This record gives sequence, structure tokens and C-alpha cells, in this order.
Amino acid sequence: EYREWVETVAEENEGFQEIQEALRDLARSGGRVLNFSHHDLDGTTSAAIMKLGLEALGAEVHSRFPMGFHLSPGELLRGLRECEPVDAVLITDRGTDESYDELTRLHERIILIDHHPSRSSPKRCLWYNPSISDGDQTAAAHLCHMLITSLGISSPYLDFYALLGCRGDFAFDPVTGEQGEFVGPFIDYAEESLPNLFQVVKGRPTRYDIAFRDRTTRINQIAEILNASCYAHNYSGRSPKLSGIYGPTLCFQILRRVVEEEWPLQEMNFTEIEEWLRGFPEGEVLSEIYRLYLEDWERAMEEMERVTRIAVAGETSVYFVMGRETPLMPLAASVKLHELKRSEDGEVLLVVFHEGPSSINISARGTGDQIHCGFLLNALARRIGERYGLAREVSGGGHLKAGECIVPLKVLKMEKVMEEFTALLHDIGLIDHLYRKGSLPKSGFKRAEELGLRYIGR
Repeated sequence: EYREWVETVAEENEGFQEIQEALRDLARSGGRVLNFSHHDLDGTTSAAIMKLGLEALGAEVHSRFPMGFHLSPGELLRGLRECEPVDAVLITDRGTDESYDELTRLHERIILIDHHPSRSSPKRCLWYNPSISDGDQTAAAHLCHMLITSLGISSPYLDFYALLGCRGDFAFDPVTGEQGEFVGPFIDYAEESLPNLFQVVKGRPTRYDIAFRDRTTRINQIAEILNASCYAHNYSGRSPKLSGIYGPTLCFQILRRVVEEEWPLQEMNFTEIEEWLRGFPEGEVLSEIYRLYLEDWERAMEEMERVTRIAVAGETSVYFVMGRETPLMPLAASVKLHELKRSEDGEVLLVVFHEGPSSINISARGTGDQIHCGFLLNALARRIGERYGLAREVSGGGHLKAGECIVPLKVLKMEKVMEEFTALLHDIGLIDHLYRKGSLPKSGFKRAEELGLRYIGR
């Protein structure tokens, strides 16, 4: 049924068909593909799917995981020099917007596979993104799995990768049974393929166990530790065991070992994640990452107790919290968000400002559909970029219920970023006030759309 569903999607989407044919041609000719993927779990699993699938068909794939979200021309140039000759550049889980057309000056064959909403689409790239306008929850790993499936390749390892990517980006919840409409056919198929990973067990809740904090599943446990491994480099200063390790590369190597050593996925029945970690060479490294991760998680949850309500927009209460050197605050925000929701009559949006060693991370998490978190933080990034001439250095965007903006400290200090965010809040307050009075001008409706205020209709 899943394969039939993929075929139906392919028949109805021209972008899917174009990429399907391009990948088929690359495989037939033994083409060299340079894949730039996001540095989180969805990005690394997307890369693992494309490498396993395309190389099974005859292509050669080189995978890269530069930090940040949007791929810059400089990063592309470095990759092209390292891997030349390159027949196609594949960019997975790193956005879909018209600015990627600039990269076609450096290489004529750019392919984008992504699931993030966007206000614009490329004209000179091949791209597939079913979430570009409506934001239906899925993951890039799921889209990569669909494309490889459409090319006739299937295996439980590909299912495992895609399942991890979907769990990493909250496309489904195996404890509550919730799942996005678009990703549903794959999740149902994967549960039949790997039922042991969906089994609900009593135990320490993971970052993904938001609704129930007394139970979890194996796929949640594995996803949590592998997602933590993607950020291993952030722990290098705290543990000599992690010195010189780049997180996304470590995660990718572990994912590749799953295939190379033919792990019996259907027989994974551990009761504690530590038991699973002892099963492979990187176990000691992962255990160290996990220890530091749990320390940081406790600190992040303590910081969440300082949240303050700063605004109300429509029927959404906006909360704020700020911290330093506590990198898991954006993740802990998802748990705190649902605690806040239980005490509110309306929806909740939680904004987290976190200052790390090299950058300021602003994240937004929401419970409803009244304010688009990704559009809100894209508006902040654009405002900062325009005011300070930092359009290339500052990036922001995301999904309806989760967004992120990253500002390098070397280009702008926290105080200035706070000033711009405060100005954005002022805009939201003024627009909301005029809308309630029935006197919002046409320009106000346009600005509301830019800010992601979806409750304000034209």
C-alpha cells in the first residue's frame, strides 16, 4: 500500500517526477553526487538514505554536513573543489527558496529535497517539497525514502533511517499515535516492518515524550541519543573523549554501520538505552555524549522555570525565557510548552533566547496554528539582515510549530538582537490592536502575513 501511495504521489507531482528521472539518469551513468545535508538527525538520516539508495543503483555519493541551515556559495565551492568532478549537487533538509538559484552559477545541476515552508521557490533548481505552502508535518528523510522507493530500492535499513528522521523532526508520536497526514502511510508501513521499535515501555521520558512523561518507545530512545550525537562537537571542551569529533559525521558513520554490519533491526528489544549503546565500537563515545546530554537536559529544564508571559496576540499567549551556555534550552522548550498549555485557555508560543560560545540561538515553539513560528523567526532574521547588512550571516525559518534563528556573535551582540526582537513584538502588538478595532490598513495585513500572524485574515 505504501509503494502504491508513493506511485500516486509521483504521478501527481511534476517536481517529484523531474527529480526521480534526474536521479535515475545519474545512477545509470555512474554519476558523482555531492550531497549537502542538514546537521541534525533528519539531515543525517536523509543523507544516509540517499547514499545507500543511489549507490545501490550505481551512483557515487559524497556527503557533507556543514553547520547552519541555508547552504552558502562558499560552502558549495569548497565541496566542489574537494569532490570534483561533480555531476549533480543534492541539497537535503536545508530549505527551499529562490535564493538557491544563485548557486546555479557555481553548478548547473542543483537538486533540493526539503520539507520546510517557504514564501518563495527556486526557478532554476529541481526541487521537491510537499510542505512548501501548507506546512503539513513530515521530514526530509521521509521524502528521500519516497524517492528511493520510487526508483525500486527498499530495505528495512532505509525504513529505519526514515523512521529516525521522522521522529527527529516530530512528524509522528509512537506513544500517542499522532502523525502528520502526509507522513501517515509511511509510518503505518514502518510500524509493520519494525513493530519492536514502536512498543511502548515504562522508563525515562525522552525529549520526544511530551504528552506522557512516564513512558517512551525504543525509536524515541534511539532517536534521542543519535540526535545528541549530532552535536558531539559542542561537548569537546568538557570531555577529552570527544576531542576532534564532529557530531554529524559521527552520527552518519553509525547509521552507515547499521547496513555494513547488517544489524538485525527486528530483534532490537533492549529495555534501557545504555544496553543498546554497549553493542558497537562507538558505544563509549555515545555513552559520554549521553551523560553530558542528560546533565544539560536537567539544567535546561531548570531554566524553563523562569519563563515569563510577555504578550498576547489573538488567542495566543507569548512566553519568553533567556539563558546562556545551556544548549538544550530549545529542546526543553517543547516539554515546557505543553505544561504551559495546560494552564491556558488559548494557544501558547514560547520564545527562547540562548547565547552560546559562538552564536545566539532564538527558537520558537507553538501549540496552535495562529502564529507561524518559522515565518516569525524568518521575519526576525530578515529584519536583522536588512538593518545591519548581515543577510548572508543571519538565517531564520522553520515550521508552523517550530522555528529557529541563528545570529553569529562575531557579527552582532545579544543586546542588539534583543532590541530587534522587541521591535518585532511592538509590531505584533500594534497590528493585533488595530485588527481588534477593525482599523488595520492594507499594509498591516501584509505585515501580519510576513510575521506569521495567521489568525489575521485578509
